[in-house]
Amino acid sequence: ESLSHHYGKKMKILMDSLVDYGFKDFNTPKCGFFLLLDLKKDSWDVFREAVKLGLSFVPAKPFFLRGGETMARLSISVASEGQIKEGVKRLRDAWQRV
Repeated sequence: ESLSHHYGKKMKILMDSLVDYGFKDFNTPKCGFFLLLDLKKDSWDVFREAVKLGLSFVPAKPFFLRGGETMARLSISVASEGQIKEGVKRLRDAWQRV
Protein backbone atom coordinates (compact mmCIF):
# COMPACT_ATOMS: atom_id res chain seq x y z
CA GLU A 1 0.00 0.00 0.00
CA SER A 2 1.43 3.38 -0.97
CA LEU A 3 1.69 6.19 1.56
CA SER A 4 -0.65 8.27 -0.58
CA HIS A 5 -3.30 5.54 -0.48
CA HIS A 6 -2.78 4.95 3.26
CA TYR A 7 -3.26 8.59 4.23
CA GLY A 8 -5.97 9.14 1.63
CA LYS A 9 -7.95 6.32 3.24
CA LYS A 10 -7.50 7.86 6.70
CA MET A 11 -8.61 11.28 5.40
CA LYS A 12 -11.74 9.72 3.88
CA ILE A 13 -12.53 8.12 7.24
CA LEU A 14 -12.16 11.54 8.89
CA MET A 15 -14.40 13.26 6.35
CA ASP A 16 -17.04 10.51 6.45
CA SER A 17 -17.03 10.56 10.27
CA LEU A 18 -17.41 14.35 10.33
CA VAL A 19 -20.44 14.14 8.05
CA ASP A 20 -21.89 11.26 10.13
CA TYR A 21 -21.70 13.48 13.24
CA GLY A 22 -23.19 16.52 11.52
CA PHE A 23 -20.06 18.49 10.62
CA LYS A 24 -20.35 19.46 6.98
CA ASP A 25 -18.34 22.68 6.65
CA PHE A 26 -14.78 21.62 5.94
CA ASN A 27 -12.28 21.74 3.10
CA THR A 28 -11.68 18.59 1.12
CA PRO A 29 -7.90 18.18 1.16
CA LYS A 30 -6.24 17.05 -2.06
CA CYS A 31 -3.21 15.75 -0.14
CA GLY A 32 -1.52 16.06 3.23
CA PHE A 33 -2.42 15.30 6.81
CA PHE A 34 -4.69 18.23 7.77
CA LEU A 35 -8.28 19.29 7.32
CA LEU A 36 -9.81 22.67 8.22
CA LEU A 37 -13.23 22.41 9.85
CA ASP A 38 -15.60 25.30 10.54
CA LEU A 39 -17.09 24.52 13.95
CA LYS A 40 -19.52 27.48 13.75
CA LYS A 41 -18.56 28.13 17.40
CA ASP A 42 -15.45 29.64 18.94
CA SER A 43 -12.79 26.99 18.36
CA TRP A 44 -10.98 27.80 21.63
CA ASP A 45 -14.19 27.16 23.60
CA VAL A 46 -14.65 23.82 21.83
CA PHE A 47 -10.95 23.03 22.33
CA ARG A 48 -11.19 23.53 26.11
CA GLU A 49 -14.15 21.11 26.28
CA ALA A 50 -12.41 18.63 23.97
CA VAL A 51 -9.33 18.51 26.20
CA LYS A 52 -11.58 17.51 29.11
CA LEU A 53 -12.66 14.54 26.96
CA GLY A 54 -9.07 13.56 26.08
CA LEU A 55 -9.06 15.09 22.59
CA SER A 56 -6.76 17.73 21.19
CA PHE A 57 -6.87 19.70 17.95
CA VAL A 58 -5.44 23.01 16.79
CA PRO A 59 -7.70 26.08 16.94
CA ALA A 60 -6.84 27.50 13.51
CA LYS A 61 -7.18 31.26 14.01
CA PRO A 62 -3.37 31.74 13.81
CA PHE A 63 -3.48 30.43 10.23
CA PHE A 64 -5.74 33.31 9.12
CA LEU A 65 -4.95 36.99 8.61
CA ARG A 66 -8.61 37.85 9.33
CA GLY A 67 -11.27 35.68 10.87
CA GLY A 68 -10.76 32.02 11.60
CA GLU A 69 -12.18 32.14 15.13
CA THR A 70 -14.43 29.16 14.43
CA MET A 71 -11.91 27.09 12.48
CA ALA A 72 -10.23 23.91 13.71
CA ARG A 73 -7.24 22.15 12.15
CA LEU A 74 -7.58 18.38 12.39
CA SER A 75 -4.77 15.90 11.70
CA ILE A 76 -4.80 12.28 10.57
CA SER A 77 -1.03 11.78 10.67
CA VAL A 78 -0.56 9.52 13.71
CA ALA A 79 -4.13 8.52 14.60
CA SER A 80 -5.40 5.06 13.72
CA GLU A 81 -8.69 4.61 11.88
CA GLY A 82 -10.43 3.76 15.17
CA GLN A 83 -8.90 6.77 16.91
CA ILE A 84 -10.10 9.05 14.10
CA LYS A 85 -13.68 7.82 14.49
CA GLU A 86 -13.54 8.12 18.28
CA GLY A 87 -11.94 11.54 18.00
CA VAL A 88 -14.77 12.85 15.84
CA LYS A 89 -17.30 11.49 18.34
CA ARG A 90 -15.48 13.30 21.17
CA LEU A 91 -15.31 16.46 19.06
CA ARG A 92 -19.07 16.33 18.58
CA ASP A 93 -19.56 15.80 22.34
CA ALA A 94 -17.29 18.76 23.13
CA TRP A 95 -19.07 20.91 20.51
CA GLN A 96 -22.43 20.11 22.11
CA ARG A 97 -21.14 21.29 25.51
CA VAL A 98 -20.33 24.78 24.17
